[in-house]
Amino acid sequence: MARIGIRILIAQHVALHSSTLEESSRFSFVGLIDPQCSLARVCRDAVSDASVICQRVYGDAPEVVIHDGQGVRIRHIPAHLYYIFFELLKNSMRAVMERSGDSLDVPEVHVIIVQSSDEVTIKISDQGGGIPRSMLPKLFSYTYTTAETPLGGDEALRASTGSSVSSGSGGEPLIGLVRAPLAGFGYGLPLSRAYARYFGGDLQLVSMEGFGTDAYVFLSSVHKGEEELS
Repeated sequence: MARIGIRILIAQHVALHSSTLEESSRFSFVGLIDPQCSLARVCRDAVSDASVICQRVYGDAPEVVIHDGQGVRIRHIPAHLYYIFFELLKNSMRAVMERSGDSLDVPEVHVIIVQSSDEVTIKISDQGGGIPRSMLPKLFSYTYTTAETPLGGDEALRASTGSSVSSGSGGEPLIGLVRAPLAGFGYGLPLSRAYARYFGGDLQLVSMEGFGTDAYVFLSSVHKGEEELS
């Protein structure tokens, strides 16, 4: 958690002092932070990039349907949200494609975004066959993976873990999509949960083995300046 905080402080300082007044006005950003961050827009960016990788690996990608009837906007760092969505969507797409095999009937992945009085919940739901309940606690352990470790060494690992993920003044996620693997290093889920928890949220998985998995991302929409340190 402390390392996340240090990286945010450094990146925020650089963004504030490198962005021009015109850029800040155009994108309404305060450094890395978007005071009116559209979760659906960030999710669409993640869907687009995850689909590119999935199509490269499997030749196709499931359709992702985003349900955001409330048009939810919160104050947040878009690059962190992008990373969380990107990792969860890659997992869902991989599970769906591997379960579908050669079938032309590929189930959709659904993303539901809902805001309550004090938090925002995002559910990413797939029909990728689910995960054995005994395996769920291991999924948030660093380096644990159910996929083969991809070739590419440190360079591919940097693309996968988001060490190349940042946000310019416009909030565009920067990730090496040509190099980023679909899965295999075991850092995506634990890092995503760390990003969510840093600002008082959480990431939880609920799986029905034989059917699919629901990933729940909880984000605080009431900013109390609290930081989880444990």
